[in-house]
Order: sequence, then C-alpha cells, then structure tokens
Amino acid sequence: MAGGPLDGSVVTQNTLWDNDRGTVTILSADGVARKVGGTAVYKVTAGTLTYVMQDGKPVGWTAAGKGAYTLATGNMAALAGKSYSWTARSTSPRTYSIESTLD
Repeated sequence: MAGGPLDGSVVTQNTLWDNDRGTVTILSADGVARKVGGTAVYKVTAGTLTYVMQDGKPVGWTAAGKGAYTLATGNMAALAGKSYSWTARSTSPRTYSIESTLD
C-alpha cells in the first residue's frame, strides 16, 4: 500500500463474489491492514466487476466499489468510521492493482 495511513501495511482480505451470467457482484468482503504501530479493519459494502474481452475471450477485468473502516488503531486511527471508494484492475494473471480514496 502506498501513501497515507496505510502506507507500508500488509493486507489480508476475504471476498465472496457472485457471477450470474457475466454480472459479477460482491456478496461479502472484509479485511485487515496491519503494520507496526497500527491496525485497520474494513468492510467492503458494494462492488462490481466487469470482464475485459478481446476476440470474445476474457483477457482481464476492472472493478469498483465502496467500503468503510469499522475499526482503526494506532497510526491508522484517523481511518476509524470513514468510508472509501475503490477501483481495481487486473495487471497480469493472478495479480491486480487497487486504488482507494476516502469519501
């Protein structure tokens, strides 16, 4: 994670997606960001994913959604109770990039 209170943190996230004929939505997602001196717990409250197609085959994806920090301590305490928006995209097989901004 680069920049802001989450800079240098390690994130563990669990996400459950529903794919109904190409319409992909988040059913449930939450995570924890940790680093020396602070912890932040968050919940993803909404999210959708769209496949990037080429010649009728998926070659990547983009996604976007919203979430909220439900708990934050130490040097991440300023995040507690704040909501955020996020965007993500695949960068290669099994890797992706996520950007989030506080609302």
